[in-house]
Amino acid sequence: MATYDFSNAIPYVPTHVGELINDELVASGLSVEQLSEKANIELIALNETISGKRQLSTEMALQIESVMGIPASLLLNIQIQYNSFLRRK
Repeated sequence: MATYDFSNAIPYVPTHVGELINDELVASGLSVEQLSEKANIELIALNETISGKRQLSTEMALQIESVMGIPASLLLNIQIQYNSFLRRK
């Protein structure tokens, strides 16, 4: 039976959903301002979500999905994973 040495293991730290949204904005060539306007999301709320200062709401996830095509369920699941990690910390 194999034994494992976890002393050098790197702990899993989930990504805040804002990082994913930002990466997708960069990849698509959209600015935060353009997404805010097209998705009808307040710019301050969107900026706070992208920077990790605010949690993603269901409504915002659906609005982002309508513009960027990223499934709201995926975005919300990433937010849930991040929240769960913080609570276990």
